[in-house]
Amino acid sequence: MLVPLVARGGAPHLLFTRRPDHFRQHAGQISFPGGSKDLADASALHTALRETEEELGVGPGSIDILGRLDEVATNSDYGVIPFLGVLAPGAVITPSKDEVAAVIEVPLAALFRSGGFRMKRMEFRGQFHDVYFFEHGEHVIWGATGQILYNLQEIAGELPAWKEWVLT
Repeated sequence: MLVPLVARGGAPHLLFTRRPDHFRQHAGQISFPGGSKDLADASALHTALRETEEELGVGPGSIDILGRLDEVATNSDYGVIPFLGVLAPGAVITPSKDEVAAVIEVPLAALFRSGGFRMKRMEFRGQFHDVYFFEHGEHVIWGATGQILYNLQEIAGELPAWKEWVLT
């Protein structure tokens, strides 16, 4: 899975997709580009880059990978390995009509402001999990995507350069 950053008006934004309503799993949910590993994928990074190109039309040559984030386990026993990457200035985003209902860009400052998320303890298959929710306008970002955002905020929040970039 790719956690794509884009610069808009000199400010960092995260880029999300909204899954089509007709999908059997996670219909209508906000997510990052990503999906299951294909047999031809050499690594989790290769999967993230391939899926980003399939979903958004942005090829690997237009993405600068900053690093790997902590793996996130989903309630459906699926492990998600996210990579943080910056899209090159001028990268053309051409969403797949089959896989993406909408592309959503959210300023980091809006997501990571104090109190920008809420946590709810939820039961799934007889076990309780902390589920993180981030809201921006009418968009609610939660589930594995919310967990990735929470993890990103936690690990990057102590870096002075990150604070300066997000709060501008």
